[in-house]
Amino acid sequence: MIYSPDPTAAYHGGNPQSKAAHESIKAIKKTRREQLFAYFMWARWTMDELEEKTGWTHQGLSPRIVELRKAGLIVATNETRATRSGRQARVYKMAGG
Repeated sequence: MIYSPDPTAAYHGGNPQSKAAHESIKAIKKTRREQLFAYFMWARWTMDELEEKTGWTHQGLSPRIVELRKAGLIVATNETRATRSGRQARVYKMAGG
């Protein structure tokens, strides 16, 4: 899998705290992506469902989803499901699955 150094760089625009946060997670990003991708091998998920299942925060999960999407490993579907707060959320699945 090939990933950009920081797929969320455009969102934090060089903010020193965001850059520091990115540096602090570099060592575990690959492992986290692999763990997350494994979930998509057997089910479709919303971000909210994955947050609940993994125990990861939205801030920790969202960049890994972006990386997997940019790598073409997962895709968004047209399906939505209700979140814990009752709002509708997009469902993601493994690409080709």
